[in-house]
Amino acid sequence: MISLKPVNEMNFNDTISLSLHDYQQNYVVSVVYSIAQCYIYRDNNDVFPFLIEFNNKPIGFILLDEDLNKKELLIWRLIIDKHEQGKGYAKKIIKYVISLLKEINTYDYVTINSVEENEIMLSVINSLDFDYLGIDSYTKEKMFHYPL
Repeated sequence: MISLKPVNEMNFNDTISLSLHDYQQNYVVSVVYSIAQCYIYRDNNDVFPFLIEFNNKPIGFILLDEDLNKKELLIWRLIIDKHEQGKGYAKKIIKYVISLLKEINTYDYVTINSVEENEIMLSVINSLDFDYLGIDSYTKEKMFHYPL
């Protein structure tokens, strides 16, 4: 069973030990960098880092960024540890987040971006019927959203 645990002092080491394959380093910034960004944006109270567990085993990291004005939640970062890839976790996690958001009924959309080189993530996003929005002018990533 998938669970999201807020990153805290108890799971911090498990969280920062997550890593990607060398060829994936340009797909997404590191977990440590993501947590540092959370600190920078802490006063906004709109970024939420989570350790992803499957059956109580750490498998990944997700960083959520909410925009209440747009009623939108961005899956800002999604990292599956290199030892846990290829097991369908990314799709399961995105579906899990969507189901949670439908329950709380605060947002109209889930948004996710991906670099073009990350063909596996793009395949996952497309399989979940996200709508393609175009290229982000700042990050140059492909943008997608999913109406809730």
